[in-house]
Amino acid sequence: EPGTHLAADDTTTVQGDWLYAVGDASTGAQLTHMGKYQARVCGDVLVARSRGGPCMSTRRGRRSR
Repeated sequence: EPGTHLAADDTTTVQGDWLYAVGDASTGAQLTHMGKYQARVCGDVLVARSRGGPCMSTRRGRRSR
């Protein structure tokens, strides 16, 4: 539906393993720091999937970059 947000899970995945949503495109708080956080999570997930490893659904316990 045009104008609505995409429902993403904790790994920012919207559908299957090919579509991701962060920031204003996803659900959740529409704040800059939230979009940056989601972008870092998405990057972690993409790297993990490209290496064939497990996807972490949270960045808790990791240091900020």
